[in-house]
Amino acid sequence: MHWNKFLFWYAQTRGGLYLGGEEEDGLLLLTEKDQPLVVNQRVVDAGRAGILTYTQARTVTALNAPYQLTIGAEKALSRGVNAAGRS
Repeated sequence: MHWNKFLFWYAQTRGGLYLGGEEEDGLLLLTEKDQPLVVNQRVVDAGRAGILTYTQARTVTALNAPYQLTIGAEKALSRGVNAAGRS
């Protein structure tokens, strides 16, 4: 599937704002319950396994309490996990 073509088609037929370039890096900006929603594709080079793609969606959320995000070195047992603690 050509991601940019799909996002462009979706924006044309169902609404939204399409932003794209020459690469497969297009963004689709939508509105969901009066909040912005961004849909995009993430391409990851997995080495010998080839190229992996993930679909991501991002939106706005309200936090009920202050927070602190600490990002440390990646460890083998906690790969990809960031610790978030409340202050």
